[in-house]
Amino acid sequence: MIFDGPYFVDNGRFQEQSLSFHASRDEIRAAWNIPPRAFCFCFVGKFQPSKRVLEVLDALRLSSADVKGLWLLLVGTGEQESEARA
Repeated sequence: MIFDGPYFVDNGRFQEQSLSFHASRDEIRAAWNIPPRAFCFCFVGKFQPSKRVLEVLDALRLSSADVKGLWLLLVGTGEQESEARA
């Protein structure tokens, strides 16, 4: 059975946007003080306990002791925002 799904992700649109930023990748990283060869993770979500953003930060903190060049971009707001910033 196939059902109509009106709420879907337009993967083509995101791919096109991603490709349009490739030429300015180094400039964007420089503006955010991210080294050109760094490996970046991105967390997008509400900063609330069920999303476990603090655990993501703990994992990065533990990993960065052994692996240099890891960066984490956090996108969102919520009740744990001040704790995440600290």
